[in-house]
Amino acid sequence: MAKQRQVFVNARLGQLNEAHGQLSLVNPGQHSHDKPVSARPSLSNDSTKNEEIVYRLVTSEESDVAKD
Repeated sequence: MAKQRQVFVNARLGQLNEAHGQLSLVNPGQHSHDKPVSARPSLSNDSTKNEEIVYRLVTSEESDVAKD
């Protein structure tokens, strides 16, 4: 059982290291502000309610699916 857990943890660490490497290449400051980019809030206007909505793109590791 412990060996299976160790294999799982090592595989997950590999996935997270790969994702971190890919995300470290993204620099939100280099992208135009008219397109959504991970790690930077995006604003949208709901004209029917006359309010501003803030969205933030996240990875699956950052999201809490059980919360929503």
